[in-house]
Amino acid sequence: MDCENDGRCHEGECLCEKWYSGDLCELFFNRNYVGVYEGSYLNNGPMVYRFQDSVVIEADENIPNRLHVDGNFYYDIVSDTALNIPEQSFLEDEIKYTVEGNGFYRVGWIRLEYTKTSNDSTALTQESIIFTGDKR
Repeated sequence: MDCENDGRCHEGECLCEKWYSGDLCELFFNRNYVGVYEGSYLNNGPMVYRFQDSVVIEADENIPNRLHVDGNFYYDIVSDTALNIPEQSFLEDEIKYTVEGNGFYRVGWIRLEYTKTSNDSTALTQESIIFTGDKR
């Protein structure tokens, strides 16, 4: 058998490396997390407030344990339940933000905890954000 993504053939079956699955190790692990998660945000900045919303989680096409949140920032799957949001910057409404944090995942449920900062005078300086939601 020709196993993909550094998988090894053992007695006619592919043994896949971490973050890959499928008969030939052709599937990225991150596909299991893709979807819309409905829940609530808790923002702890100059004012504390909670609101209902959803996030769209999309799989990275090149990195098997990376996912993107609403097209703004990404996180990496560290284990079956732990997520890491490495420090990174993105533009939102033409304002540059930096995020960093972590998260947790169970089947059909996600929690993202991160700080969101900006040096722009028209935006909040720093917020601590927690999103918790269930997969639709």
